[in-house]
Order: sequence, then C-alpha cells, then structure tokens
Amino acid sequence: MDKTEKRLLQACRKGDQRAFRDLVVRYQPYALHLASRLLLNKEEARDAVQESFIRVWHHREKIDPGRNFSTWLYRIVTNICLDILKTAKKKREHLLTAERPDSTGGSDPARAQEGEETRRIITELCEQLSPRQRAVFVLRDIEHLSVQETGSMLKMREGAVKSNLYLARRALKELLIERGITHV
Repeated sequence: MDKTEKRLLQACRKGDQRAFRDLVVRYQPYALHLASRLLLNKEEARDAVQESFIRVWHHREKIDPGRNFSTWLYRIVTNICLDILKTAKKKREHLLTAERPDSTGGSDPARAQEGEETRRIITELCEQLSPRQRAVFVLRDIEHLSVQETGSMLKMREGAVKSNLYLARRALKELLIERGITHV
C-alpha cells in the first residue's frame, strides 16, 4: 500500500468525500470487472459496484488504513454479487465476453478470435454453476487470486475453496464436452 492510498483511507474514514471519490476512481475498474465476471450482466454489475461503494461509505469507520483496502472492497463486491445471483429468478440474456486482452498479443487474429470464442463459451457456461462455484472459479481461474485470497473474500476455508473449484472445473469440463469442445 502506498502513502497516497493510506492517506486516502484515513481521510475517507473521517468522512472526507473527496478522498472517497479518489478511492472510487482508483478501484472502480477492477470492482466492475469482478462484478461483470460474476454476474454476466453489465447493468447488474454496475448496480452491484455502485451498491458496494455505497456500503463502503456507510461503513467507512471500519476502514483500516493498515490493511489492504482492495480485499475488503472485493469481498463486499463478491458478497453483493452472490446475493444477486441467489435471488435472481430470470435467466441472463446478455453474456459478457472477457475484457482482458488476448494473450497472443494480437499477433495471430485467428488465435485471438478462437481465444475470445473460448472465453465467451466459458462465461456462458459459468451461468450453470452454483453461485458459490462460479465465485470461486472466477476469483481463482479468471482473476488469478490465490486460494487464501479467494477464501478470505468469500469467507470460506481453503478446503471449501478447493472443493468448490474442483466441482466448478469438473462441471465446466463436462459442459464443454457436451458441446463437443475438447481443446480448452
């Protein structure tokens, strides 16, 4: 954590709206990316992130300038997304494709398109996972967080993270095989 962030956290904790705005600007892109991956719906993701920052503001006295703010924020985002997933009764009509750049560096358009198609399919199939499995899969395999970070964000023991990740990967593999996709 840099000195600027620590200063922002201390000021925000005291009710400084300008410091809070700076924190929002700093963390909103990643929070939105995480929410989009969990909810598979851009509008719901924006709403979840907005609600997350509202909760941060209302509970700003809990901000600990000595601890990692991003972990606390991402836990809030993840929990709000899980709540949305648990209460959602309708099927998602709009699925997001990955917002990350292709790992090929743009050198091979065919491979880039194939990678994008694979991400789109996996994103679509994630909808069929339980909310917990989806959260674990997104945090571990898409966002590349550690088992410990994932467990901390979801308030799960490491064993539960590993178990849910195994089940999510197995379910996704079976769904991919059902679609005739074996090269992922």
